[in-house]
Amino acid sequence: MPDSEYEVELFRKQGFTRQTCAKCGKAFWSLGQHETCGEAPCQEYDFIGNSPFKKKLTYRAMREDFLSFLEQNGHTRVKRYPIVARWRDDVFFVQASVYPFQPWVISRQASPPANPLAISQPCVRFVDIDNVGKTGQHFTLFEMMAHHAFNFPEHPIYWKDHTVELCQLFLTERLGVDPTLVRYKEAWWEGGGNSGPCLEVVFGGAEAATLVFMQNRDVNGHRVPMDTTVVDTGYGLERLTWLSQGTTSAYEAVFGDALAYLKRATGAKRVDEKVLREYSKVAGMLKVEDLADIREIRRQTAERVGISVEDLVAQVSPLEALYTVCDHARALIFLLGDGVVPSNAREGYFARLLVRRGLRALKDLNITYTLADTVSFMVDQMREDYPEFWFNKGDVLKLLKVEEARYRETLEMGRGTVGKIAEDLKAASKGFDVDTLIQLYD
Repeated sequence: MPDSEYEVELFRKQGFTRQTCAKCGKAFWSLGQHETCGEAPCQEYDFIGNSPFKKKLTYRAMREDFLSFLEQNGHTRVKRYPIVARWRDDVFFVQASVYPFQPWVISRQASPPANPLAISQPCVRFVDIDNVGKTGQHFTLFEMMAHHAFNFPEHPIYWKDHTVELCQLFLTERLGVDPTLVRYKEAWWEGGGNSGPCLEVVFGGAEAATLVFMQNRDVNGHRVPMDTTVVDTGYGLERLTWLSQGTTSAYEAVFGDALAYLKRATGAKRVDEKVLREYSKVAGMLKVEDLADIREIRRQTAERVGISVEDLVAQVSPLEALYTVCDHARALIFLLGDGVVPSNAREGYFARLLVRRGLRALKDLNITYTLADTVSFMVDQMREDYPEFWFNKGDVLKLLKVEEARYRETLEMGRGTVGKIAEDLKAASKGFDVDTLIQLYD
C-alpha cells in the first residue's frame, strides 16, 4: 500500500515520523524514535509490573471509560448484540464488533442503530482454545470495544483523520499513556467479504487496538471499491485492562474476583510472581500454534528463572487449570444465556466442548467442585453489566447441570465400551478397523 494510505492529519500536525522496524521490516508511525515496531516478538512485553497508564482500571471501569469518552465525542452508545450470529449464514458466532453490521448495514439493506456509534461487543473465538490458560493472554470469549462510522455517499461521518485522533486522545489524555510510546503500525485487514488498510496500535510490547478503514468488497476474488466506507475499530477490553494493571497475566486482571474465589475453594498454592511474569513475557514472544510451542515456552521460562521444567510445570499447571475454568465458565454464560443448547452439532457443539474442557480442568485440580458453581458466582459478579444473565440464571444452571451429568454418564459408558472393544480385539487378534474407530469417536 502507498504511504499516503496511512499518512493522516494527526501525524503531519504533531510531527509523527514513518519508521521501519529493524526486526520485522514493517512500517509504523510514532512521535518517538524506535528501533522496532514495538509489538512482540519484535519487542518483549515491558508493561508487566510497569503499567504505562496513569491509573489502574478494573475490567468494568475500562469499559465505561472507553464508552463515556466516545459519548463525549459525539457517539451514541448502543447495547451489545447476541453472541450467536443468527442473522448470518457464514458463521456461528460474533467474532468481532463489526459482525452485527455485516452484511446488512454495510450493504444498506438495514440502517445502523446509530451513526457514529460506540459499543463493547462480546465475541467468541475457538481457534486458540488450546492456548487458553497456558499463555497468559488467550481467551475464548473477549469484549471488543469499538466505535464505528458508516460513511454513506450522501452523508459521510468521518474517516481516517478523526479515527486516529480519537485513538490518540483516548490513550494519551484519558488513560495517560506517554504519546512518544504509541506506535501506529501499517497493515491490511480482510474479513466478511470486506477489506481495507488498517493501523495496529502498539505500545508496551502489545497491540492494544486496530483501526480498520473498510473500503473494498470482494467480488469474485477482486477488490471493488465500496460505496459506503466504514470505520471499523477494535480495542481489546481484556488487553487494555491488562496493560492498565500490569499484572503477571491477563487472566489475573480480568478474572480477579472469580480467580480469588476459585483459589480459596481449591486451596491453590501461591506461585512465585517472577515465574508468572517471565512466563507471560516468553509466551508473548512466541507464536503459539501447538503443544510444541507450549513446551518451548516452559523450557525458556524455566531457563530464565533457574528452575527445572518439571518444577515449573508443577507450579503453573494448577494455575493454568484455574484460568481455563474461569475462561470457559464466562464463555458458557454468554453461550447458554444467549440460547445455545449443548449438543453435537452447530453452535451446540462448542458449548458442549467448553463444558467438557472445563470439567476436565476441574478434574485436574482434584476437587469436588462443579463448573456450575463457578458459573453461578460469575453471573452474580456480572449482574450490573449483564442483568439478562442474572434473570435467567436458573435456566443457565439447569442446562449446565444436565450437561455435566451427561458427561459423567458418557465417561462411565465409554470406559465400559472401550474395555469391551479391547477384549474383542485381543480375542480376535486383530487391530482397529474403520467401524471400530467410528464407534470410539462417537
